[in-house]
Amino acid sequence: MIKQYRFAICDDDIQFCNKIKSYIIEYYGENKVEISIFNSGEDFIKSKVKYDCIFLDIEMINLNGIEIATGTTSRKRTHKIDKF
Repeated sequence: MIKQYRFAICDDDIQFCNKIKSYIIEYYGENKVEISIFNSGEDFIKSKVKYDCIFLDIEMINLNGIEIATGTTSRKRTHKIDKF
């Protein structure tokens, strides 16, 4: 069975989301990935899915990627977050 990697893209710019999505598919192949797109930090926080990799926009209204990554939200982290 082929391992499927789960990616989340959280950005309020849909064109940027689609660009990141296309890079992921180009690298891994369409059958090896599951990609969820969120247009706000609030929508991402509501997700109960555990992702292998999360792309976060640092400049979003209300809840931004920095707040999500540093754990200032109520979401319980069960894994390490690398920041680039």
